[in-house]
Amino acid sequence: MTTLVFLFVLGAALLHASWNTLVKISVDRFLGISIIVFFAGMIATLGLFWVGLPTLSSLPWLILSAILHTAYCLFLSRSYTTGDLGQVYPIARGCAPLITALLSWLILREMLPPLAMLAGREHTFLTSIE
Repeated sequence: MTTLVFLFVLGAALLHASWNTLVKISVDRFLGISIIVFFAGMIATLGLFWVGLPTLSSLPWLILSAILHTAYCLFLSRSYTTGDLGQVYPIARGCAPLITALLSWLILREMLPPLAMLAGREHTFLTSIE
């Protein structure tokens, strides 16, 4: 791993932990997470200039992704109401790869290699898709 990639990974981790902290300390947590997701979406929309608009065949997947992400944000904001950041954040982050693996198996019939299931190594899963 190059130094630049390492710094990008650390920066992404810092940004992710920071927005979770902002949600936790917000008075209205769902509104806080909604504002963060809105502006992240606005920034991500700029990427369409480089990659183009999605194809029509991808729309069901985009809609499913939006529904799942909205549910994730709702559950996360409610979890921060009852739990501490030190409890909720690791559980929410740890569940995401498990849920992704489960849904990939159920919807796409994609199976993780046995070692990846034991180690929780997402990059092994991603290389199996390519």
